[in-house]
Amino acid sequence: WSFTHKKLVFDEEQQVMFSLQKEPVEIDGKVASNYKFINSINDSMIQISDCVVSILCKYFMFLDRMQSEVEKDILQFSAFQMKNYRLLNGILKESLNYNPLFFNITASAHTRAKFFKYMEIYG
Repeated sequence: WSFTHKKLVFDEEQQVMFSLQKEPVEIDGKVASNYKFINSINDSMIQISDCVVSILCKYFMFLDRMQSEVEKDILQFSAFQMKNYRLLNGILKESLNYNPLFFNITASAHTRAKFFKYMEIYG
């Protein structure tokens, strides 16, 4: 648990909230209480977070293919697509450099390797 001294805000997810009620997270024998759930309808930052997560999900789906397919697609990007691709990778690289704990993904070693490779090349 890396963020014990932070106040964490999550989008309301009934299943997650129920699971935490049923099995609270404990850190050093104390139940974690540094989080809250907010309905995204009432919070623009949660809405933006949802958009960012959706973009990242699509990006990892793009990377989760054969490397030759990914590279072929990148080479076929228009100037506008390449500008946005570089911008996305630049933001990801800056975020990772700012705090490596921002990066948390469950993916194959191959997908992770492509992520870091293209972040370095295009970021």
